[in-house]
Amino acid sequence: MQNTNSDIKKNANGLIPELVNKVQDSKNQLGKMVYDTGEKIGTGASDLAHIAMDGVKSSREYVEENPYKGVLYAAGAGLVVGMLITYFMKSSNQGRFRD
Repeated sequence: MQNTNSDIKKNANGLIPELVNKVQDSKNQLGKMVYDTGEKIGTGASDLAHIAMDGVKSSREYVEENPYKGVLYAAGAGLVVGMLITYFMKSSNQGRFRD
């Protein structure tokens, strides 16, 4: 019995440093994964910002070259968006005030 207890203590003493090392390795791996993910998100956001800026620049150039068409397109887009908002507001309010 005494021999079994000392064997268990030896095994436990050997396992504790190994467990600590595995926990530390897992912590390091998780930190690296979080860092890499943040880096990818930052790169994606930067790319998206560049695409948006290019779109804004192209739109401005088009409007400067064709001011009347630009105004007509903007008015048409505003009209369509306004009609859609009105349609959805009416359809969402129809069921609210029924008795």
